[in-house]
Amino acid sequence: MRVFISADFEGIWGISSWDQLSHDKENSRIRMTEEVNVVIDGIIAADCAIDTILVCDAHSNGQNLIPQLLRPPAMLVQGFPRGGDDIMYGIGKQFSAVFLVGYHAAAGTLGSSMDHTLYPTCIYEARLNGHAIGEVTLCAAIAGHYGVPVVFVSGDQAIEQETRTIGDDVVFVGTKRGVERNAAVFSPWEEVKLQLLDGAEKAVSGASSRPPYELDSPVSLEVDLVTTSMADMCTLVPSVKRVSGRTVSFESSDFLDVYRMLMAIVFLAKAALAAR
Repeated sequence: MRVFISADFEGIWGISSWDQLSHDKENSRIRMTEEVNVVIDGIIAADCAIDTILVCDAHSNGQNLIPQLLRPPAMLVQGFPRGGDDIMYGIGKQFSAVFLVGYHAAAGTLGSSMDHTLYPTCIYEARLNGHAIGEVTLCAAIAGHYGVPVVFVSGDQAIEQETRTIGDDVVFVGTKRGVERNAAVFSPWEEVKLQLLDGAEKAVSGASSRPPYELDSPVSLEVDLVTTSMADMCTLVPSVKRVSGRTVSFESSDFLDVYRMLMAIVFLAKAALAAR
C-alpha cells in the first residue's frame, strides 16, 4: 500500500501566528516535523503492508520539515516550485490514500486561526463550480483527478466543515481552535498526539472503502482578488475572463488545468502587488 501525505504549516498544533516562522522558526519546524511523524507512526501501526510513504512539504517554499528527523520509511519532497501539482507534488494513481496534515481554513472563515487560501495577500475568495473552497478541497480534487481518496485531514477545528464536503467518512482530527486570526486555543499535546495516532491508524485501515473526491465537469473557477490591479494583470492570459473589478474566471474539463491556472493567477496577482 502506498500513502501520500501533504503537510502544511498553519494547522499544526502550537502554531497560532505567522510571526512564529520568523521569530521561532526552528521550534516551528520541529513541531511540524513531530506532528507529521506522529501521523506516520499511526499509518505504520495499522499494519496494512505499507511499502511507500511520500511526504510533500507543502507550505510556502517547501523547506519547513527537517529531513533528518522525518520518520523512516517516509520519503520527502521539498523545495519550490514543485511542478504542476504543487502542494500535492508526487501524487499519482499508484497511491491508495492521501493524508492532509496541518491544514487551515479558507480565507474569511469565521472562528479560524491563520485563515487564507493559498496566498493571503492576493486571494479574497476562490470558488469551484460556484462554491467557496479552501486548500483542503483543492488537495482533494487533485488527488481525485488521479483516482486517489483523501482519508485523513488534521488541522484547525474550523476546517472540519470543509472536510465533510469532500467525504462524510474522512477521518478528521482538530489540532487547535481558532479564537481570532492570530490566536488559538490548544489542548495538551499528549491528548492531540493520541488523537492523531488513532485517527491515522483508523484512516489507513479503511482507505480501500473510501471513494475519491470528484468535481462535476467542466470545472469553473472564479477568483476574487484583493485589488483591481491584480485582476488587470491576470487578464493578460487570453483564456482568463474578467467577471468584475476584482474577479476573474477560467473553465476547463481538466481539473489539473484549473488548478495550474489558479496558481498562475496567484503569481500574476503577486506581480501586480510588487509593482504597485
